[in-house]
Amino acid sequence: MIYLDAKDLSNTKLNDFNKAYIIDNLFTLKILTQLEEVLMSSHWTPTNVAHRYGYPDGPFQKGSERLMGTSYYCGNPSKKIDNINGNRWGQIDKIMDVNRFIMNIIGNLFDRKIMLKDIMANCQFKGMDGCWHTDGPANEHVIIWMISSSADGDFIMRENEEPIPYKNGRLITFPAPWEHRGSQPSVPHQPRFTVKTVIEYIHPEGLHSQTKDDKLLRQ
Repeated sequence: MIYLDAKDLSNTKLNDFNKAYIIDNLFTLKILTQLEEVLMSSHWTPTNVAHRYGYPDGPFQKGSERLMGTSYYCGNPSKKIDNINGNRWGQIDKIMDVNRFIMNIIGNLFDRKIMLKDIMANCQFKGMDGCWHTDGPANEHVIIWMISSSADGDFIMRENEEPIPYKNGRLITFPAPWEHRGSQPSVPHQPRFTVKTVIEYIHPEGLHSQTKDDKLLRQ
């Protein structure tokens, strides 16, 4: 687990994809406030279920936890995510604009092109303790955005014994198969938002061609 500060990123290059990296001080207060406003007014449903099981797939599926969730981008056409349509285009555009900036930062750090897979978010209140789960297969990585001005709690990974405190504007990136969870916030009646971007690094010798949609690949 390696901590990085935004002011040092221009002189930093990373080559170990099997570590967790924490990036602080990347955003201004203005953009953090705008993002929190977007999240506050997004379309939330209690369908963010970990370790899903049971038939049929849908909002009543069983699982190990149920949090409030929403989605802003789904790159898998086989997935049916209804609540993307519940978010207004202005909200989706703001999330996509910031996500493009984040992907450029991460792509430059690793000197790789990146393919975007999903952007989703969860909302937790006091009493909503997250359970252990993973976010994808070995070829994928995750970028967590912590966006809440008045919340606390910890982000915990089995790979690291030290909990990562929740901090407004903090980014965490790590391999998608790593088990992790978010502990509940302690502030009552205040939501805590976490945005998750799922990506795939494109190997320099890969056969991916540049897409016309600049939301998918780092330019």
